[in-house]
Amino acid sequence: KIDEQMGYLSSRFTRTPCEVFQCMICKDVLEYPRRCPDCDTKFCLSCIQEYIERAQECPFDRKPLNRSRLRPVDRQFNSQLNQLELFCRREECHEVVKLQDLFTHERRCEIVTTSCQKCGGMFTEDEFNETHQFMCTATSYYVPPTKDTSQHIKELEELKSDLQDRALKVDRSRMYFETMEETIRDLAAEAIGNLKKTADRDIERLEEQVSDLKSQIQKLEAKTERNERLIKYCKEDQHRISQNHDDLFREFDK
Repeated sequence: KIDEQMGYLSSRFTRTPCEVFQCMICKDVLEYPRRCPDCDTKFCLSCIQEYIERAQECPFDRKPLNRSRLRPVDRQFNSQLNQLELFCRREECHEVVKLQDLFTHERRCEIVTTSCQKCGGMFTEDEFNETHQFMCTATSYYVPPTKDTSQHIKELEELKSDLQDRALKVDRSRMYFETMEETIRDLAAEAIGNLKKTADRDIERLEEQVSDLKSQIQKLEAKTERNERLIKYCKEDQHRISQNHDDLFREFDK
């Protein structure tokens, strides 16, 4: 893994990273982590992209998976991952940096180098003094580039470094917005779920109230019907009493 394209070697870290930070494919520490939306398994971006190009499925749960369904890891996990400390990949540099600062450091790592006047190779001072100057097999002296060429190469290298830094910033911004999009989607789903639960409870409560009102109306209707029958009976009794009274008076008159 000279170019570290598929995860970071665990041996580079000051402390052995926790297994949760391992890619399930390369088994090294995650680089640009992505997760499967179904099983939440985490992979290096390059690892999972290379895998799904061949298989079109998650290597862990075997469910269908493509690039568009990959999701960024949550902010807390990504923050913990970025706080891991590791060494620069240049063995001569003993600088310890956080993972989030590694790219910038390695692009600007100021290891003192010297060039061989025979082959033109660049080496650290220790490598040159202890080994290369005695083992260089070049038969003629290296002709350095002209001043204009050197300046042009330097400008190109600076431009390349600047473009790489910008590409890293763009990628980090994209990861941030993807994480924010996932967070907003989760919050929206949670809010909608809470609103639905509240609405369901309100509807259930209103239905209970409507049911109680219907029951009270039925009771009132039954009571009204009984009162109406009672009034009818009272009127009939009153009529009979009045009629009997009249009959009595007529008998008395006779």
